[in-house]
Amino acid sequence: MGAKFTYQHITDVKAMEGVVAEINLLGQPVALDLETTGLNRFKDKILCGVLSTHVNPDGGGAAVMVEPELLPQLLNLQVPLILHNFRFDLPFLYEIGVDLRGRDIRDTMLLHHLVDENASHGLDDLVQERYHDNYKEVFWGKYKSYSAGSYEDRLEYACKDAIYTALIHEELLTELKIQNIPDSLVEHVYQLAYAMYETELTGLKVDLDYLFKVGGELKTRIDAHKKELRALTPEVELVELELWQREIAAFKTEKKKQSVSKPEFNWDSTKQLQTLLHDTLGIRKIQRKSKATKKVAVTLDDAALEELSAAHPLISHLQQYRADAKVYGTYIEGILERQHAGRIYSSFNINGTVTGRISSSNPNMQNLPREGAVRGIYIPDCGHSLVSADYAQLEVVIAAHFSQEPNLLKIIFEGASKHDITAAGLGIDRQTAKTINFSLQYGATKYKVKQILGCSDADAEHALNKYWETYAKEKEVVDACRDKVDRGEPIVNLFGRQRRFPRIFDADWKRQEAYRQAYSSLIQGTGADITNRSYYVFHRFMVTEQIGKALFQVHDQIVGQVVAGQDDRAIKAVNDIMVHTGRECGLNVPLKTDVQGYLDRWVK
Repeated sequence: MGAKFTYQHITDVKAMEGVVAEINLLGQPVALDLETTGLNRFKDKILCGVLSTHVNPDGGGAAVMVEPELLPQLLNLQVPLILHNFRFDLPFLYEIGVDLRGRDIRDTMLLHHLVDENASHGLDDLVQERYHDNYKEVFWGKYKSYSAGSYEDRLEYACKDAIYTALIHEELLTELKIQNIPDSLVEHVYQLAYAMYETELTGLKVDLDYLFKVGGELKTRIDAHKKELRALTPEVELVELELWQREIAAFKTEKKKQSVSKPEFNWDSTKQLQTLLHDTLGIRKIQRKSKATKKVAVTLDDAALEELSAAHPLISHLQQYRADAKVYGTYIEGILERQHAGRIYSSFNINGTVTGRISSSNPNMQNLPREGAVRGIYIPDCGHSLVSADYAQLEVVIAAHFSQEPNLLKIIFEGASKHDITAAGLGIDRQTAKTINFSLQYGATKYKVKQILGCSDADAEHALNKYWETYAKEKEVVDACRDKVDRGEPIVNLFGRQRRFPRIFDADWKRQEAYRQAYSSLIQGTGADITNRSYYVFHRFMVTEQIGKALFQVHDQIVGQVVAGQDDRAIKAVNDIMVHTGRECGLNVPLKTDVQGYLDRWVK
């Protein structure tokens, strides 16, 4: 990039005070970036902070690098701060006493997600794409850590991060207007991010004694699964013997050969499972193209096991083993590794999905099973209880809003069961209808119907047609979404959030996938933003009234903690807010909630 950048290094308080005063005088937003020794705010340290003092229309700009001890001066800034993923930088500042909650914080990562939800949102990718500057690649090609860089390279690297963040912010504001993305949606995303950040900052309390108890019970069940798997497939002994022979043959000396002990079959090894299932038991192979490598390969992922569930009694037990092992590894071992002073600091990713639904990591709260006792590891702070509120049939309500389908309205207003309606319409039993509903709601094909019903192609196509005859008005909305994909138009939910698809597809299966995602984005995206709004409005109420706060959300559920004695107020507030949000965003079908209070741990 040919634009001129200037850098300055500030090392004393007086100079920093002068920079802050000049920024306040200009009154323009400034970008802030930190360089740290690592990603863990409790173990790692801030190496420096950088402020972009100004940027120019031609793409040039200036920035100052400041020493960590000068960062408390940030509290004297009176202008909006721009960061690229503020949820990383601000906790580091919080640890040194610089609490920027309540400030006007802008975030280029969040804005870019609104402009292009399908793209990468990393700063290095945005800089490469927009300015063709590979300074990050060059730096990390020369050095293994930021601290290892020369003074000149460190100064340039850190200052460019801040300058480019400021430049990208200006560009994104223009792009938001060009795409007619409403200011209300931008504010909505920021309010959600601020509310979720509160929990990221202060963490969730976990009951470690309870965690050990549940973990012990789960480990016992996992061990029992392994014994049962062996009992069901004595052929596993053959696989172990073959592995043993290979290990023995790998050693040249007789002494080393004799020292090789017989290996135990590893139920977590895909390679060993493929040998057992396909080579030893003769179960058919399922091949699928990898999204990452684009190559076709044999798979034993969860979807493959589901498809093979009737092939051998081993499969269903293997599925149960995998489910329990995943929960144990993620939510027992994972939490024990990540907990800090009895608290978990999960990351809630506001731009984690293309539909606007929040995702989370470290640990993934969205995947915690409803069944079992694992959710109970999360408890309120001392002197508080939990309140949990779930939307009832949120996606059915939204689908009814857009379609005015009589059978969906019957479910909402008359209490009818969708599974019963589908069973009657297709002439199948209720349990099968339940599976069909979940599969077809977002565009499963006749091949999936064929698999569920165990029927011919013709019968599957007939069942598919009967399903959409039963929900004919909903099918009109599905078809309208398909038409938008064909025309290259975005799907826009009730909040103005857009879901974009390419105009041209290089394979038909990609177009079919886009069709499924289009309707899903309309329904799930609207549902996600309704839950998002309810969450931060509830949080604002609780904090303003000083009776607690919202803690987290999982899909359509909101969980908060309440000061003892204020449970009834919180229960009424969360119900009223969640119901009112539907009216506020224009739903013509009423929302209902299921609220529980006075909870001493998260149980649902």
